[in-house]
Amino acid sequence: MKRWLLLIFLSCAGGAWAQLAPVGADPVVDEIRIRSTWGGLSPDSPLITELVVRRSDGGFTMTGTSSRAGKLTAMPPMRASTGDVAALVAAMEAPSRAKFDAGDLGRPDRDVQARIDGEMESESGEDFPIDPAIAGRMQAYRETLRHPGDLATALTAGFRSFHTDDYPGVWVEIALSDGSKIVASSRSQQYLMLPWNRDGQPPTYSPAISQALWRLLPKGATNRDRLHGPISDFELDELVTAGLFDVLNRFDAEAKAGDALRVLEASFVVEEARAQKRLSWMQLGPVLFASLRLPDGPKNLHMKVRLPLKGSALENSDADLARLQAALSLVQRTPALAARIRDQPGEDFRIYDGFGYAWLNERTAEQFIAQMRQLGRIEQLGDNPGLMRGAVMVEEGDAPAYWIALADGRAVLWKKFTNAAATPTTVRCSSIPMGDDIDELLESRKNHLCIGRIYPP
Repeated sequence: MKRWLLLIFLSCAGGAWAQLAPVGADPVVDEIRIRSTWGGLSPDSPLITELVVRRSDGGFTMTGTSSRAGKLTAMPPMRASTGDVAALVAAMEAPSRAKFDAGDLGRPDRDVQARIDGEMESESGEDFPIDPAIAGRMQAYRETLRHPGDLATALTAGFRSFHTDDYPGVWVEIALSDGSKIVASSRSQQYLMLPWNRDGQPPTYSPAISQALWRLLPKGATNRDRLHGPISDFELDELVTAGLFDVLNRFDAEAKAGDALRVLEASFVVEEARAQKRLSWMQLGPVLFASLRLPDGPKNLHMKVRLPLKGSALENSDADLARLQAALSLVQRTPALAARIRDQPGEDFRIYDGFGYAWLNERTAEQFIAQMRQLGRIEQLGDNPGLMRGAVMVEEGDAPAYWIALADGRAVLWKKFTNAAATPTTVRCSSIPMGDDIDELLESRKNHLCIGRIYPP
């Protein structure tokens, strides 16, 4: 539904001017605020552009600042196109698009198909033990990617890719005359910074917000060049590789760890699987990496596992299955956590089983108790040697919050990665232990907010 009306008036001199005017109860655009940032491994970091677009003199005026490595520069006021403002409003109010359309790449289909062929061929080399049945299914899958719907599914998966030393962000808020606001944001590193997030709506893979912002932002604004196509060769390679990553890894896991997969599939939904051969330089393997959930469990609760292999089977099958089922079952029957997972369907909740950046090992358990003591809540929690026995840690969201599910059914919202200031009931605290070399640095940064809220069973 359009919430504003664009009226264009021609002046006597033959020029044109425009304004947004109300029709009935429909509000008009009063102000647009844009904050575009980038951080990474660069002497110029951080780069920040902040803009305000206000309605004035029958049109819009844009003012703002740019910052490079902390040096702030004021931008001269400039007129903003009424048509560009209208396009941004329309894009931010449009329905979400659940999948990316390959037609928005700005490249012919033959370029995309050539990249897919190259990726499939790379999985058929001497390191991939081709079984005829698996090879046939791989070829059948490859043929599906010639159809727009299946290609859209694969390319959309590629937008989950992530790399280091490149942290863009764009936040847009449109204030309307009735006091309501429309907000969109993205922290994506991918093509056109897709997907965009909007309050109360699923992420959208439509390029409309990116294109409208590109037209509205002045030249030189932070991240402006990321909002315009066509996709580069490098970006296309990255998107196709990431989009096929899970599917091709699954074929590889079936070839190398088929017996292990079949055992897991009898008890879990195996969302992702990847077999890793032995890596002597890091004393690892062979192992099977997988993302699991219980068949009756919520689709946004995942357990990330790394399980030792013996041949193509699990080395410790019975013990592994019992441990994984117990952890997922505990979280699903812990009332506070179960409600949180149910009420946040757009957020991922993750349990890491003995590997990754954050998992509940002995050092992490010790830190939990120490930080709960710092918050003055250890007595309420019950400081006893068996407190952490059978406990499970759950990581929520991209800027993670950490929960502890205790064996007695209680849940603790432990801490969250945030810049928020401490309150009378919270404290700034360090992150999950990650190893001796980095923990001292993380301790000094105190980049988390310890909350320590205890929920009953």
